[in-house]
Amino acid sequence: MLRGMLYVEMEQFNEAIDDLTKTLDSEDYAKEAQLYFFRALCYASTDNIKLARQDVQTAYNYTNDPELEEMLQDLWRRLH
Repeated sequence: MLRGMLYVEMEQFNEAIDDLTKTLDSEDYAKEAQLYFFRALCYASTDNIKLARQDVQTAYNYTNDPELEEMLQDLWRRLH
């Protein structure tokens, strides 16, 4: 998970997507809304809008954090 976040910070989006996907595939992190949000940002940065939208929706379904919900809504607007 940490490596994926470092890739995001370094703007190595394809590597971040790969690492975040592996993390989200694990049972321990499968419902981590923030990870879906960050992967959505990476997908958007690589022009994969369809997958970015899917991750935004998934993250929104998993979160109870008003701040994250606001960030997800902002990203959703930018993807349309």
